[in-house]
Amino acid sequence: MGIWRGAVLTRAGNELLVNAAAGKQIVFTRLVTGCGIYTEEEKDRAALANATALKQQMQEFPFSAYEKQSEQSILLKALITNRDLTEGYEMTEIGIYGKEVDYETEVLCSITVTNSREESDLFAPYNGLRPDQIIMEYYITLSPDAEVTVNMQGAAALAEDL
Repeated sequence: MGIWRGAVLTRAGNELLVNAAAGKQIVFTRLVTGCGIYTEEEKDRAALANATALKQQMQEFPFSAYEKQSEQSILLKALITNRDLTEGYEMTEIGIYGKEVDYETEVLCSITVTNSREESDLFAPYNGLRPDQIIMEYYITLSPDAEVTVNMQGAAALAEDL
């Protein structure tokens, strides 16, 4: 199991959430995993806040579920699977993308990285028998006034939701 640093709200994500607090509706569109390697300086919260994309994206997944946790946070859930994976990788970075409703351009809203490669998840390629799966839970903090939707189109249903 990977050991992840605290998630960081990016500058673009902060701007998106400010717009949401001002009455614009936003949608969280996908969760992205990658295997980018970060120096200690790049793992700094201020440096991660400037990120606009993962360093080395490997996979992307729609959200399978979301829950309002409080007036100021929601829990996003995505089923990460190796079903279409032909080459394994060390999962060292995860990003959440979103956008304003009716806009085409997505932005990296939040990013988290592992402490080190040794503390990352090795995601093996699909062996043709049984896929590996991880239910990733990711918390996003919002303004109580924000109107948010979550794109779940094409997502796998979680067993707990059936």
